[in-house]
Amino acid sequence: MDQLHYVTELTEKIKVKSSEQSEDVDETSEFKRFFPSFVWCVRDFTLQLQLNGKDISEDEYLKNALKLKPGLSPAVRNYNLPRECLLHYFHSHKCFVFDRPASKEKLQDLDNVEENQLEASFVQQTKKFCRFIFENSPVKTLSGGYTMTGRGLGDVAVSYVEAIRSGSIPSMENAVIALAKIENSRAVDEALSKYEEMMKESEGKFPTETQEEFLNLDKESHSEALNVFMKLSFKDENQEFQFKLLEELAGRKEVYQRKNEEMSIRRCRAVLQELSAALEEGVRQGKFSVPGGYKRFMAEKKSLVDDYLKAGGKGVKVSR
Repeated sequence: MDQLHYVTELTEKIKVKSSEQSEDVDETSEFKRFFPSFVWCVRDFTLQLQLNGKDISEDEYLKNALKLKPGLSPAVRNYNLPRECLLHYFHSHKCFVFDRPASKEKLQDLDNVEENQLEASFVQQTKKFCRFIFENSPVKTLSGGYTMTGRGLGDVAVSYVEAIRSGSIPSMENAVIALAKIENSRAVDEALSKYEEMMKESEGKFPTETQEEFLNLDKESHSEALNVFMKLSFKDENQEFQFKLLEELAGRKEVYQRKNEEMSIRRCRAVLQELSAALEEGVRQGKFSVPGGYKRFMAEKKSLVDDYLKAGGKGVKVSR
């Protein structure tokens, strides 16, 4: 217990709020809101679980170990300080004791010892410990109830390490802000990828016959992109990243709208070129440079226009 002196330095090594907000503020009471349960594991336990001649549980053993001594001498203060911190910072306390896992000879080669060669009491204690951890450990969360993912935990760890390496004191508040920026930037990227994926599939339908048809394709892709963002975003204060996403989507909509229009123009030109080939050949051969030729030319031109308007797949620029 006396070797857990590092807990007495927690408030010096980590802050709940940023340094500007935490100056001259005692944050010790805040740690209990963020810290996990305290689980104390004692290996190679050789003592008897007894107190004053009575059997006690492992938790009672820990409770007794955390009792404070009366007095104000330096020795008493040094004894009490880590215990006070453990009691004050952690909202619950659990203890597990483990017998020696195997005989002295087997301990020399423990990596190669099979489970059935370990002491039965040690195996039983280990299973009890694992069962408790699996059944009682809550998912990691940040302030506001945000459920931490493995990737998010890695990002927070990186921000803590970078803060410590730079000589700063990492704060939980700043970690949340940094994580929000990372996660929301990632949410924007994922949402845009979804939009691109759906619109690239929709390019197979370009050119659309009407602008409304194009807008429906964009609307469906836009909606799915927003759904992706909302599922992945975290603490998007003032909807900063959502507005950024909407701006990006608007820009990409214009890109695909131009693609749709350009494909329509190419298709219209191809249809006109095909339909007007005979008319142009007639002009070159002087077919219409005869009496009544103008009337005949206008009739064939009207027929060409009618055929052009009837041709499908020309898209939104049909009358350009």
